[in-house]
Amino acid sequence: MAAYEGENPLANDEVINRTGIMTHPQSSAELILGAEECVPGGDENDDQLALQRAEYLNEGLPIGSNPHPGKAADGYEEDFEEADATTVLLDKLGERLAFERQGTRLYESFLEKCAALATDGIGPQPDDLRQIRDQELEHFKILQQAIGAFGGDATVETPSADVAGVIAHGILQIVSDPRTTTVQCLQALVSAELADNDGWDLLGKLAAQLGHTELQEQCQQAYNEEQEHLEKVRGWLLTMTLAEANVAEVESTDADWTPQDDSDGEAAAEDAADAKEFASEDQSDALELLAQDHEKVKELFETAEAIEDARDKKRAFKEIKTELETHTRIEESIFYPAMAEHEELKDLVLESLEEHKQVKKLLREIDKLGKNSQMFEPKLKVLKENVEHHAEEEEEGKMFPKVRELIDAAELSELGAKLQRAKKSRRAARK
Repeated sequence: MAAYEGENPLANDEVINRTGIMTHPQSSAELILGAEECVPGGDENDDQLALQRAEYLNEGLPIGSNPHPGKAADGYEEDFEEADATTVLLDKLGERLAFERQGTRLYESFLEKCAALATDGIGPQPDDLRQIRDQELEHFKILQQAIGAFGGDATVETPSADVAGVIAHGILQIVSDPRTTTVQCLQALVSAELADNDGWDLLGKLAAQLGHTELQEQCQQAYNEEQEHLEKVRGWLLTMTLAEANVAEVESTDADWTPQDDSDGEAAAEDAADAKEFASEDQSDALELLAQDHEKVKELFETAEAIEDARDKKRAFKEIKTELETHTRIEESIFYPAMAEHEELKDLVLESLEEHKQVKKLLREIDKLGKNSQMFEPKLKVLKENVEHHAEEEEEGKMFPKVRELIDAAELSELGAKLQRAKKSRRAARK
């Protein structure tokens, strides 16, 4: 993205169209005529040029450096037959390493930009961005260790790492450019997260085929976290784009659009279930809607407690995590700001925000644990206790009863509709 040089046209309250030609048909006609009259220089025809390009392709040096597996950290010597497979594996590990390195820088830069730009509470929040940044850094460390374990050098820029670095560098340029908006940065981040997800998926499948079980499990954990990153970024992009277009408050859902896939019966069933749930909640005011969220999470905790299989319990936690993240997001971006406008509720809002911080901290800690970790069950129990305490304090303590006293039914219904639309946007973004 080239920087503008020279006098800033905005300094004189004048916006100049520097890219489109439709606004100046005379100049565009002259441009087309000039292009038609221009004769390319050189004596080569298309076939000769194609031959020259082929020579360059065949004679050109390869990009990056091929990793040469040596002696692994545990003293295991790779035999000749496995050397090619390990070289490929190290190349892909190097690719992931390069991308995660840039990913950490990417979110650090985006965090700084979001801190400087006001988003009115509807875009990415600092805690979410820090969590993503920290997970990218953790992925980088895992890859660094894996490369060493397979006898590689983590400082070598492998061919795939070279490609990944160039891709990520372009995205970093967009995010670090002082002219780009939060929405434009999110557009770039979606591209980064899509590439990141596919990269981990490929590496995990390669590790599985080569019989590296531990690496496969690490890839699966990283892939799950990257999926969550993608869902969050998509959700922020959708919400902020709708807000820019002034359609965030549209009452009708006739304009809702979801790509259709007739072969995906499971997705259709999920959509039907969501539609039924939203229909049952449409008439709920803000307090009723939030109380329904509390009850749903309570039921999810009870389901998780009854599960014995570690892998299934981890999946149940992921569902709890998704529900809690959605609930805290809509509360913090819509409900709490509206409540904080009333002097009598400000202290209660601050107290609830502190409780949210503790819940988010526990979610991050549990999410990092392996399914067989001895700390998984105890921390899940502490999370349940914290969430139940928070729900009880809001519903039966001072907040909800005080809100009923201060805010009339019409305003609570309108606030409930806003919360409902925000929930629906986040769920649509996760699909």
